[in-house]
Amino acid sequence: MWREMSADIVVRRSDGIVQVALNRPARKNAMLPEMWAELTDIIVDVERNVGDRVLVLTGEGGSFCSGADIAARLHPQAGTAPLTSERLLADVKRCVLTLSHMSKPSVAAVDGVAAGGGCNLALACDLVIASDRAEFSEIFVRRGLTVDTGGSWLLPRLIGTSRARRLVLLGEVVDAELAYQMGLVTHLVRASDFHAEVSAVAGRLSEAPAVTLAADKRLLAEAATLTLAEALDRETVSQLDMLGRPHVQAARDAFLARHAATTSAPNDAVSGTSIGEERVL
Repeated sequence: MWREMSADIVVRRSDGIVQVALNRPARKNAMLPEMWAELTDIIVDVERNVGDRVLVLTGEGGSFCSGADIAARLHPQAGTAPLTSERLLADVKRCVLTLSHMSKPSVAAVDGVAAGGGCNLALACDLVIASDRAEFSEIFVRRGLTVDTGGSWLLPRLIGTSRARRLVLLGEVVDAELAYQMGLVTHLVRASDFHAEVSAVAGRLSEAPAVTLAADKRLLAEAATLTLAEALDRETVSQLDMLGRPHVQAARDAFLARHAATTSAPNDAVSGTSIGEERVL
């Protein structure tokens, strides 16, 4: 059920792209206990809304998310009933699962700190775009806590068990360049180009066929537990489904029309541009 929106999470919609911004910059966008359930509701709303095609998760004020707001947890506001640890962790679990299981593509736009639960929120997204001033850390061990927010599952699959141990057991801060080299980050850009790159990537995703993206996400998620033969079988079923869909037929017709125009014009047929375009397709 949709709950009343707070000012701690800001939602902006434009041309099918939904930007969800954590909005507590004075606390480096640390998560209040109640924000997990609110974020989950927002993600569910994006998933259900036909006009929403891409979710971009980011933070305001030069930080992504510094994890849980420990001070707020220890000293809740007057009149606020504190969540039990069990309830809080259940809300965290639901949020991460909802984000990870979306059929629509998700992008984490990380500028500045992504620590603890904030780091793992980013890793639960399909793509992670980081500015060169981003920092990532599994800071839990420094607080005497074990890793949570899905980190024990996400990290080994993204960067391997050895590197996952390094981040979790040492709690070290990893800069954007090393995060990219490790495989935590899919895109690394200069801070001056950060917003333009996020917009460009989100735009490309929003223009792609939603049904194709959803199927590809499902294939990649299922493949982790399949043999190669089983994965090939799933791909066959999915591809046969796509081949009968209108968007694939339209793309094929457009390609054939371009190909016919190219081969009917001898001068164009030998040009580098024409050949390059055909190879891309």
